[in-house]
Amino acid sequence: MIRKILLPVIFILFYSSSILSQSFTDPVHRDILKLIRNNKLEKAKRKIDSLHNHIKGAEERSLKQAELYRLKSAFHSNNSLMDSAIYYQKKAWEVFREIDYDKYFFNYIRTLAYYHWEAGDYSHSIAYCHQILRNIEKVDSTKHNSLYNILGLNYLDLGNYNLSEKYFMQAAKLSEKYKSRHYLGIVYANMGKLYFVQEKYNKALVYFQKGSKIELNYEDYGAASRSYADIGSIYVQLNQYEKAEENLNKGKSYAQKSSDEIGLCRNYLAFGALYYEKQNLNNAKYYYSQAVILAKKKNTQKELMKGYQGLYKTYDQLDNHRKAKEYLHSYFVIYKDLYNVRKIIKSENLQHKLNLQKEKTANQQAQLKKQETINKLLYLIIILSFLTVVALLLLLIRNRKNRISLKRKNEEIEKQKKELKKAKNQAERSEALKDHFLKSISHEIRTPLNGIIGFSSIIAQTDLSDSEKIKYQRIIDQNAKMLLSTIEDIIDIAKIRTQQIEIFREKFDVNILLEELQKLISFERDYLNKIEIDILIDQKTKGKQIIFEDESKVRKVLVLLGNNALKFTDNGYIKLGYYIKDNNIIFFIEDTGIGISEKNQQTIFESFKKINSDTKRNLEGIGLGLTIAKSFVEIMGGKIWFDSIVNKGTTFYFSIPLNKSN
Repeated sequence: MIRKILLPVIFILFYSSSILSQSFTDPVHRDILKLIRNNKLEKAKRKIDSLHNHIKGAEERSLKQAELYRLKSAFHSNNSLMDSAIYYQKKAWEVFREIDYDKYFFNYIRTLAYYHWEAGDYSHSIAYCHQILRNIEKVDSTKHNSLYNILGLNYLDLGNYNLSEKYFMQAAKLSEKYKSRHYLGIVYANMGKLYFVQEKYNKALVYFQKGSKIELNYEDYGAASRSYADIGSIYVQLNQYEKAEENLNKGKSYAQKSSDEIGLCRNYLAFGALYYEKQNLNNAKYYYSQAVILAKKKNTQKELMKGYQGLYKTYDQLDNHRKAKEYLHSYFVIYKDLYNVRKIIKSENLQHKLNLQKEKTANQQAQLKKQETINKLLYLIIILSFLTVVALLLLLIRNRKNRISLKRKNEEIEKQKKELKKAKNQAERSEALKDHFLKSISHEIRTPLNGIIGFSSIIAQTDLSDSEKIKYQRIIDQNAKMLLSTIEDIIDIAKIRTQQIEIFREKFDVNILLEELQKLISFERDYLNKIEIDILIDQKTKGKQIIFEDESKVRKVLVLLGNNALKFTDNGYIKLGYYIKDNNIIFFIEDTGIGISEKNQQTIFESFKKINSDTKRNLEGIGLGLTIAKSFVEIMGGKIWFDSIVNKGTTFYFSIPLNKSN
């Protein structure tokens, strides 16, 4: 994102507008502001301290005191100390609102909205923006573009790209209408970032190039350095490494020319990504480390988080998993603080997620080691095959008479080639499965989490109706359930793969269990508004049916199969039942859904596999439910199977032995 815009741009945006400029009537104040603009922060600090001592005896809520607060706010903003910047901006606003509320409210409230966005406090930032929108008729229309730009930045960070695009378009339109060319360059750069994160690279390039051209026309080299950093990053994604390096070198030179250390930090991050993609890991490590140093110096948490992420990936590739784990931990500490996850979900859920991430990291490292072993074996097979071919050619030259032996050797070589191809295909399939796993987990966790964050921020607005709040709370609840279900499935499959599943057998009544499940699935049916479906229990067996088995796992399998049936059934019925056969109890769940095609029947119990249906369905989940069900049944000593007819329905069966208690 285009965060922490170049220092001169910040002050052009917030302190050089006509109203604000008129407020700095004191020549000393103007000199201090000039020092801050020129990044001479130490000298500015000394003058501010001197000015503070000079007016200490004056009336505390005087105009000069308020202007001093604003200067301190500007100073702390340039040092990325956003809490202090917000504090002094509020102090200044407390004075100016008493002097003339209508005259000053837009500039101060807008600045507070921007500072809260800088700090990652999106709910307060959006609330301030809406405070202005409610009084928009009092604001000079030539300044509306900056308000819409801040709204666009907030919704870009929250992942609401449609709303972000809407506000950026409004900001650009108003900038063009009132000939705010310099600010138009800033908006174009933000739109480039919007399309960049959506992987619309060509469209992003157009806006970044338009924005950087305007920035250079106004000699805004700091902003240009950041635009070129993003242009270089786009070319990295497009695998056009020469163009990427060319643009990153431009960005680096402009950052150095303007003494913009944040812009230089972003260029270093982009250089790190470039060399990581080129597998020049030492250079990648160097640039990511330099970026971290600058990010710490400027206290810019977003860039620091990206630097830690880059170092984690690089050290992981270098097989230094201890260092990789340290940087991954640092990355998640900052991620947690920036997005205020503790304010959105309960603290125990966050701890659960962090523990899950540790398990995921350990599993990834194990998979990487396994993949490295496979690669080494492949290289060894290739070398051996090459040596074998050379040896056979030498034998052919030296002994032409031994054609029968040569033929056998050739057949052996062909066999080895087939085995090599088979091993290569297996390795590629393993790599594809790993990539699919990472993408699935990233999407299934990020999607509901973005929904929780986004709609929690919207609920924070005070002008929502009760019905809208109920609607958004329902969406938050639905996303929370999706997130919890995904995490539970990942934990279950992790325990299954690491053989940590234990059996706890006890006596329980099967009929009572089925009645509970009938209510549970009926509740889920009502929640999904599939009222045309009847949830039935097979009436062939009545009375008590006591068995000695792990009730929680039997319940889990039935719930997974029941939810699966509900997902693919739109009308008719879902029937639960069981029967006794050959000292086994056989459960079944029958539905009148879409059925399972022959091509899906071969892979339905594999991990991360979803049914490819011709119907237009937006199905949740990551494809682990049936895998978990099959594993639990087999752990209990049983087996699972199904009968299905396309467009008629499916019946899943699973059997478990009738164990007798001691």
